[in-house]
Amino acid sequence: MDWQAELTRENSSLRVFISHSSRDVAQARQLYRLLKSEGWMDVWFVETSLKVSQNWDAEIRSAVGNADVIIVFWSKNSPRREAYFYPNPNFVIEIYESSSPRDALIIPLRLDRSVISTDLNPERVIDYFPHARRGSINLELVKGLKKFAGEKGLSTERRVYNPEPEQGGQVWSSVRWREQWFMPDEEDIEQQEPRVGTGYRFLSRPARRRVEFARYFRSVHVSESGCSCHQPQLCRFSMCDV
Repeated sequence: MDWQAELTRENSSLRVFISHSSRDVAQARQLYRLLKSEGWMDVWFVETSLKVSQNWDAEIRSAVGNADVIIVFWSKNSPRREAYFYPNPNFVIEIYESSSPRDALIIPLRLDRSVISTDLNPERVIDYFPHARRGSINLELVKGLKKFAGEKGLSTERRVYNPEPEQGGQVWSSVRWREQWFMPDEEDIEQQEPRVGTGYRFLSRPARRRVEFARYFRSVHVSESGCSCHQPQLCRFSMCDV
């Protein structure tokens, strides 16, 4: 029943989802840190909310469905196709439009003068440029989020922990994901593994990464039941039968 759902949300935190292109992750990271510093919002951000071993498609869909607010960074990069499941605007809008009920507050932040998708209600778009204006925009944004939380009966006093983003975003970039986690061949790993512990410190930086991948793959990635990466379209290991 609806009243039961309302009771479970009472005194809980505002859930904010940040959507952006992988090329706009730096701007999204800055906003995440601002919202994190407020201390009363539960903020979903790709660099803090996703793990390598998770099914990104399912995790993103679940987070969008549970969000009270979806902040969408829109730019010239938004229409481009991502290499893998990523919380970019088009994917997030598609998920939201197919969900029920659709009662989340959508806040489009435009990073440049590119034409915004009609699905985002262009009349409500906020121009998040030039950079000098962002301070005042951020103040108004936080003020608006606090007001919206009050209208939904959500707490702005309860403290919420939001972790720091991974430094450099190395794991979370869809391009780096392919390069560092799913692109090596089994033969490459066999060639690199014997060198671990002998000439490791003399290896080039890319070679060290491949060795580290081999260690990770053998210790975590593969279990007795086979590959657990959930990414059969990217994983090139023969035992990946997910």
